[in-house]
Amino acid sequence: MPTKPTPERKSRSGSYVPDDMRGTVRVVVRCSEELAERARKAAKGRTLADVLEAGCKATESGGD
Repeated sequence: MPTKPTPERKSRSGSYVPDDMRGTVRVVVRCSEELAERARKAAKGRTLADVLEAGCKATESGGD
């Protein structure tokens, strides 16, 4: 029986993009519901990744 050909990798476009093709890493943060709500409000149209980046920058510059 001949082997099946390896399916071609799908492009990065479309509704489903496999995690290994995203070029990012998933981070899960466990926090209180109140803190999660504050983070969502702080985002104001940005992604939560943007809020995380801003928080890291503020911490690095001493702006706790």
